[in-house]
Amino acid sequence: MSRVIVIALMLLPIIACNNSLKENNTTIVDSTKQAGVLPNNLPASDTLIVKTKSAVVYSPDSLRLEKEIKKAGRENFQIGYDDYAYYINEASTFLQGKGIRVDTTTKKWIAFQSTNGTHRLIKTDTPEGLFGIFLFDGISEPGNMDIIQAELEYNIYFNSSDSLKK
Repeated sequence: MSRVIVIALMLLPIIACNNSLKENNTTIVDSTKQAGVLPNNLPASDTLIVKTKSAVVYSPDSLRLEKEIKKAGRENFQIGYDDYAYYINEASTFLQGKGIRVDTTTKKWIAFQSTNGTHRLIKTDTPEGLFGIFLFDGISEPGNMDIIQAELEYNIYFNSSDSLKK
């Protein structure tokens, strides 16, 4: 029974992300719109700065990964991890096929800086999800991608002229 609960909890972010680009902003912690300004206390060694059109695959560092494995149990964790790894690989391959640069990071912070100087700071090591992909066109707000629906999410984010990117 506990195995089912753990698996359900690990897959919840995947299942719940049906309209992730429109609604999912749980990891966005700073929406400051001041041109070129990032917090002074932001650790450079643990921050990825993104300035161009790309996708960013984020995952936990080894310490957090071990902590999550201990919490869920190795076997239970592996079941959920296999699903995430498969969908992230499929989404990354799709995005690369569309000419999108795909970066991977285990850093705790991602700072997206748009061409107009505004930025969005995102904390990735939150309980909402261990793994995921952010889309960024270099201009608009980054979008947290539903990795199961890569093609749909790509089309919504990169081909939409309305405000779905928030």
